Amino acid sequence: MKNKTTISKRNTRHTKNKTKSGRKKNYTPKGELSAGTAYMILAILIIVAGGSLMTGSIIPNPNKSPNTGQPVITIPAQTKPAKNNLQLFTFPGATYTPTPSATPTPPPTPKPTDTGGGGGTTCFPKGTKILLVNGEQKNIEEIKIGDKVMGYNGTKQIPQTVIQLEAPIRDHLYKLTFSDGSILKLTNEHPLFTSDGWKSIAPEKTAAENPRLLVGVLAVGDYVLDSKNNFIKIISMEYIPGIVQTYNLKRVTGFNNFYANNKLAHNKDGGGPPPAAR
Repeated sequence: MKNKTTISKRNTRHTKNKTKSGRKKNYTPKGELSAGTAYMILAILIIVAGGSLMTGSIIPNPNKSPNTGQPVITIPAQTKPAKNNLQLFTFPGATYTPTPSATPTPPPTPKPTDTGGGGGTTCFPKGTKILLVNGEQKNIEEIKIGDKVMGYNGTKQIPQTVIQLEAPIRDHLYKLTFSDGSILKLTNEHPLFTSDGWKSIAPEKTAAENPRLLVGVLAVGDYVLDSKNNFIKIISMEYIPGIVQTYNLKRVTGFNNFYANNKLAHNKDGGGPPPAAR
């Protein structure tokens, strides 16, 4: 019995040892990580590393240049529209008017040769269009005494009658180009009505013909009144030397002015008051 009891105790101890041994298979020694925890940490490291790479691609690194692989976002240069004298660029709250290229100062005008009949020498060349009362245009060389032309009284257009003509020979012309593309050729003493009043290229010569008509100096940048009651800017002025046949409506009834190529011009004679500057 004693031997059986001893054997039974031994078997019981052996069974307990087996149970403890089996438990050791699932036991993780202190200080070591389980497989699940290791996988979780690895996944977190991968996510953090990926986020860092993405952040590096988005935020430029000031210590790197484009040549070292740093991604660079470039914005193409905006092409500015070609500037010319006929364009207006409109922006919110402002209007931009392109500045015309500089125009050389015209050379001194030589002394006129033959001034022709009539005594006045302020004139326009052949082909200059004169505005008639009926709205039509007629070449200045075809105008006759008694023709009805359109004039201006300082407020509105009025009909006028031609009562005297002249056709002097001159030695020069000036070619004026306006911002609307129109052109007017005239001699240097012929006054045009501007936003600042009457002006001519050579005021002293204007005064020599009619001391009662006080005029300023006409230059690039001045605005001349047209037949649509708009002031149009002069953008260039060109001196053209040479003998040329010219024409003028020396006397007209009313206010002694008329429209030449749709620009208001004074006839440099007569006694009618000039329009007041607006």
